Amino acid sequence: VEDTTYTLKEDPSKWYYGIGARASFLPVPGGEQEWFGLDKAGNVWGYTVGIEGVFKHKGTSYIPYVMFTQLSNGGGAAYREKGDDITETEIWSVDWKSVVVGIDFRGSYTIKDWAYFTYGAGIGFIFRTDPKGNSLVRNEAYVDPASGKWVPCDGPGNPPTGAYCEVDGGHYKRNWEGWAADPFYAPFIDIMLGFLFKPIPNLYVSAEVGLVLPVLPAMGLRMGYLF
Repeated sequence: VEDTTYTLKEDPSKWYYGIGARASFLPVPGGEQEWFGLDKAGNVWGYTVGIEGVFKHKGTSYIPYVMFTQLSNGGGAAYREKGDDITETEIWSVDWKSVVVGIDFRGSYTIKDWAYFTYGAGIGFIFRTDPKGNSLVRNEAYVDPASGKWVPCDGPGNPPTGAYCEVDGGHYKRNWEGWAADPFYAPFIDIMLGFLFKPIPNLYVSAEVGLVLPVLPAMGLRMGYLF
């Protein structure tokens, strides 16, 4: 009788259960943000870390998860809404933290007993952790003559720079309003492709790339143990 204790081959008739960790990198280039009503935008970088469960049967995995997410632009970048005059450029400071809950569905194609091509999609919800909009702050800006870079104004008309640092109607250390200032949740869909490896029985390591729709790129790594 064959001893299957250490085999890497999975039995398609058997249910496998697992627990693991996941992390991903989320780059949001400024040029990509300009597709959504902006003439100028800065780069935003994000990451996620979390835990997941795995329920696998006949090559299909059902993966519920909980993650912490942060998006940041490093303390501030110059932004300008489409159609605005250059004097209305602002420094937007992004430090967005949230909790994400969702479930992924992954199919797999066996390459070797220890290697699989994976594909699938998922659905989830993003829950903001900042109830007052402090993670998204805007401030009027001007071009510093010495450095040639956009810097935040100190206040209305300060420094005196002509049409910049406007006195009436300007935004100075102002939290975002509306959907960005209130506690909220937002649904999303992700599409992922990847490769899963089993270096030893029951241990899985998966590298994935994909999109969080509509256009947020994601590169992730998952690792865990199957029972």
